[in-house]
Amino acid sequence: MLKIFGKEYQLIRLASWLILVMGIIILGLNGLLSMVFDIPFIDHSTLVSIVLIFYGYCNLFFKE
Repeated sequence: MLKIFGKEYQLIRLASWLILVMGIIILGLNGLLSMVFDIPFIDHSTLVSIVLIFYGYCNLFFKE
């Protein structure tokens, strides 16, 4: 548990949110760069960002 501004948070939930946001940012930047500089959208960074989004979403919203 991590206490921030008087509220307690679980570290795994904070890490999952960070992973989810990081995947969304990478995917968005990759889309922007593909539109501006005409680089292919589907490449290694796209696949990594999709995996990060999936992993972060699963950790946050699927309970065992």
